Amino acid sequence: MRARDVAYAVFTSGSTGEPRPVAVSHHSLAAFGAAMDRLVFSALPASSVVAVNAPLHFDASLQNICLLGAGHSLLVVDEESRTDPERFVALLEEHRAAAVDCTPTHAEALVAAGLLDETRSAPGFLVLGGEAVPDRLWWALAKSRLSAVNVYGPTEFTVNATARPIDDDRSVPTIGRPLAGCRVDILDPSGRPAPPGFPGEIHLSGPQTALGYTGHPGRTAERFRPAPGGMRRYATGDLGRWRADGEIEFLGRADRQVKLHGYRLELDEIEAVLRSTPGVRDAAVAVLGPDGAAPHLAAFLVTDGDGVTDRARERMLDRLPGYAVPAALHVRESLPVTASGKLDRRALAVPSLPDPVRREESRRTPTEESLAALWEELLRTPVETADADFFALGGNSLVFATLLRDISRRHGVRLSAHTAFRARTLTAMAAAVDALRRRTPSESEGSLVVPLAAGDGVPLICFHPLGGSLLGYAPLAGLLPPGQAVWGVRSPGIAGADAEPADVDELVRRYADALLTAVDAPELALFGWSLGGLIAVAMAAEIERRGARRVRFVELWDCGLGTADAYTDRQLTELAREAAGAADAPSEDRMKQIMATQTGLFRTWSPVTVRAPLHVVYAGQSLRQGLVTRTAWGDFTTAGSSESVVETDHHGLVALPAVSEAATGLLGRLNAITPSHGRKGER
Repeated sequence: MRARDVAYAVFTSGSTGEPRPVAVSHHSLAAFGAAMDRLVFSALPASSVVAVNAPLHFDASLQNICLLGAGHSLLVVDEESRTDPERFVALLEEHRAAAVDCTPTHAEALVAAGLLDETRSAPGFLVLGGEAVPDRLWWALAKSRLSAVNVYGPTEFTVNATARPIDDDRSVPTIGRPLAGCRVDILDPSGRPAPPGFPGEIHLSGPQTALGYTGHPGRTAERFRPAPGGMRRYATGDLGRWRADGEIEFLGRADRQVKLHGYRLELDEIEAVLRSTPGVRDAAVAVLGPDGAAPHLAAFLVTDGDGVTDRARERMLDRLPGYAVPAALHVRESLPVTASGKLDRRALAVPSLPDPVRREESRRTPTEESLAALWEELLRTPVETADADFFALGGNSLVFATLLRDISRRHGVRLSAHTAFRARTLTAMAAAVDALRRRTPSESEGSLVVPLAAGDGVPLICFHPLGGSLLGYAPLAGLLPPGQAVWGVRSPGIAGADAEPADVDELVRRYADALLTAVDAPELALFGWSLGGLIAVAMAAEIERRGARRVRFVELWDCGLGTADAYTDRQLTELAREAAGAADAPSEDRMKQIMATQTGLFRTWSPVTVRAPLHVVYAGQSLRQGLVTRTAWGDFTTAGSSESVVETDHHGLVALPAVSEAATGLLGRLNAITPSHGRKGER
């Protein structure tokens, strides 16, 4: 027998459901056993009893079976005990098992059955794996007398690849660091290493790499790829990111990222928010469309009592963007699990589900009724809940502009552009309309700087593109996490405050005066698309010159120096006519004057070098068609720069679906400089 011979083959279905046998060599199995010994099992007392919970046809059982070679004995857990938590805990106590393995879902049931009770003889070691560890379980284990460890790894890498001891009740769950001899690379879609804090696909290499899929050479070549140094690297399909402390945060399966109504959703993030709700013991989220209905998000909850669904919905509305809030909440006694103890997500997709939770029609105000009818007419979809989000139902900035015009005709009020960011739900929009009908003055009327979203941490400042309005940023605003403070800077012509600036010097002086007066924060992050990107760079230099604030970074989308004037007089007229239809826009003639002035502002402008890093995102079509000149923006910063290209056109860059890809870097940078408490997706 040679080290590279097959030690075993185990079937795995992967994300496609097609069974494939994964062949693992003796060399890989031995490397895995040595790594687990070094991690945890070397601390076992001599001749210990080790419980084997995973069924013997699952590769997770091997981490305990390997201990036979160290003189330990095995307690193979029978099926009846495995499915009865109280019987399982009693079995461990009866045989004085020193170690046991299980999934987090199973562990929660064992903890509820008394596994951690001080009066019982509990195992000294617990190995968790197979799925993400909920916060509450992590904290409970960290405070217990057990030595628990969270492991992560796919079948294709011989069971486990990384590990993190659960020994700090102040930390958030992670999958830790690579096991001895293992290498982890987190790569972006281009195959480049993702910087710390940025998400990417987890790739694994080292002696534990499996031989491949027996009888599936094409699939083997697709997932087991050449790596530097002549090694092979397995592409897991899992998403993760490096933290500043060198640990890896698991972000779920790449194929758990779904797309609904043009929005990309991370179902694991939604589930994490639900599980953090007091009274929710477990939760799962799926995209369902029963009986031919339109697909919608549905949440399945295991709760401790009545009233929990209302708290869960409130928490989601507080921590998630509207489009990520499930339309239906279903309470179950338990969630279905597979034979290996993992959540059976396929069993969630059952027919004849109850209708989505609806607000009683009698409880809707007349304004809500009127707006719901407008929404349904424009979006061609039912508006079933009062907290429905316009953009989550398929709206975009163009449809929103039509909606605002219809509201103006029907209700006699004009909602401003920045209201679009703050009143996206039916209830909020109706309240805004009612307030305007009562002639409640806007606190930001006439202001260049307007609040778009309240929050803590480093505010994101969005500078207007050509035309001066902020309405085009609505899809981007929907991607920003709750708790992210956002301010918008619109042009004087749109704000109705004064004439447009005559040159860049006047612009940065007036904008900086207004911004630094309105936003009381020691640090700022600046963003702009098109003309707004150039304004953002110029404003960074002015803010740094004044020394009043620190600019953490500047994000500029699809703009460059020396770009030729792409608009003829006729094109400018057409643009002005289209822009004049927005609710906050002046007349068509005035709009054309504003645009003509703005297009000439930066024609001969040269940036001043700034201390803040510059990050640029281009639209591929803009570069190929010469509409935007690729610029060496790194020459204008002392702090470094980055560049990425998204395959779309200039206007598509800030519209769905391309804006989701374009915003990846921006979201990562905001997350890296903002405290994690209360932020979406933090575990």
